[in-house]
Amino acid sequence: MQLTIARLPPILLIHLKRFYFQGPFRNKVDTYVDFAVRGLNMSRYVPSKLLPSGERENFVYDLYALSVSKK
Repeated sequence: MQLTIARLPPILLIHLKRFYFQGPFRNKVDTYVDFAVRGLNMSRYVPSKLLPSGERENFVYDLYALSVSKK
């Protein structure tokens, strides 16, 4: 699977898949996700041909909030 983004918003919201289905049953995904708290650089997902030069540094995000639900 490949992810390419044409434009990134000023505020980026990422929602991760929490459940998977195995036959008729739904199970919670328990995979550990490691991510940058500061300086998450998303510029490698934006094709360079769509951007003027020098605009790449605008795609760096800092974590603002995190929601964790445990069952």
